[in-house]
Amino acid sequence: VYKRQRFIGTRQGEDRATVLKTVPGQHASYRMNGDELFVRATVTSTVACDNPSFEGQLRQAWVQPVRVQPIRAPQDQR
Repeated sequence: VYKRQRFIGTRQGEDRATVLKTVPGQHASYRMNGDELFVRATVTSTVACDNPSFEGQLRQAWVQPVRVQPIRAPQDQR
């Protein structure tokens, strides 16, 4: 059973990743705004981790990041 899904990424002009969106349940999606440098998802279960690093750790999966190419205005062609 899935507890929550988070979309984590870094926006242009920022120097660290932040949580961009959190969705409870099994189904989630994230629509890119165009200012993200990358976005990745994490899925957290309600099931306890078999070999936890800390007390209360739940099973979790991380998706590989998707790198986003910045949208650039076309150069002025005179």
